[in-house]
Amino acid sequence: MDLIELPRAFAKEITMSLRVKLLMGFLVVSLIGGGIGLTGILSLNAIKEAEQIQWDTGIVSLKIVNAMQRDYDELRLGQKDALLASDPASNRAAQARFDKGVKAFSA
Repeated sequence: MDLIELPRAFAKEITMSLRVKLLMGFLVVSLIGGGIGLTGILSLNAIKEAEQIQWDTGIVSLKIVNAMQRDYDELRLGQKDALLASDPASNRAAQARFDKGVKAFSA
């Protein structure tokens, strides 16, 4: 069987010393690890920014929901007071409270 002659660049690579090959291997592995680490850090920063946006918008939503709950409670209390009113003055006050609750809850 005839031996095939290798190109000069490939022949040069084969003749590198073990020390150079190991050093190049470690450098390639460390560059891959550095790339993965950098990608992880950038991803964590993006997640942190998205979490902050979610926190800010979530707090605003909670304030709105809390105001709606207060308005609904005002509506229920006005209805209860109107049902339990024994004289016309307290009935008018309860009706006013109920109307205030309806107006606030409808807004």
